[in-house]
Amino acid sequence: MDKAELEKQQKYYLQQILLTVCGGAIDPETYRFNHVFPVFGWTGSGKDTLMDHFLKTTKHPFSKFTRTLTRPGRPGETPVNDAFFVKPDFFDYLKENKKFFYFYEKYDGDKFGYNIMHLIFLISRGHILMVGGSEQNLPGLVEGIHNIFPEAPVTPLFINRPKEQIIAGIRARGGDPVQVEKRVSHIEKSWTPKPQQHFDHIIWNEDMEDAKKDFAQAIEESLGNPAKS
Repeated sequence: MDKAELEKQQKYYLQQILLTVCGGAIDPETYRFNHVFPVFGWTGSGKDTLMDHFLKTTKHPFSKFTRTLTRPGRPGETPVNDAFFVKPDFFDYLKENKKFFYFYEKYDGDKFGYNIMHLIFLISRGHILMVGGSEQNLPGLVEGIHNIFPEAPVTPLFINRPKEQIIAGIRARGGDPVQVEKRVSHIEKSWTPKPQQHFDHIIWNEDMEDAKKDFAQAIEESLGNPAKS
């Protein structure tokens, strides 16, 4: 089987899998995979706030990807909505049984996984917003998505804000004091004004209202719907 035929059969196979989830007829010649937007940035940069606001206001079919993680929930976070909270030994079980298309461990020992079946389900419903974490995760996360859906368009965004605002936000959010100080210490040592890797869009979140507009505009442009001047 040559490469072109392999890619054709792979695409058709994935379309059939999606058909079992979303229902309806799929035409292999005209079908277009939905778009995935991984959102990266420092802890406390405003990723979740921008994503949640966009999800409430967009007219496009969008879902927020839920990560599987081992850390305790932060104040205001809820299971399923914000994370699939699991114990470390069960996380390792999922990883060993290849349930994740990508996973990583943070500097503080917390583990994060991206479930394959969850990706299949959400991409069948519409476009996806996905927290990517720090920029070091960019190559592995994009590769993981494309290992499942090679033709799915992936547009990474990076959110940043002044270091002082990030630290103030982390402390205001509260939680385990030890974990809070670990996050603050990490920002103090590692924060940079610009990411080292290439991102399709960089959102500077010094003013939240402006950042919300910039975030929405970046996604509209990626979907081929540039904002009208």
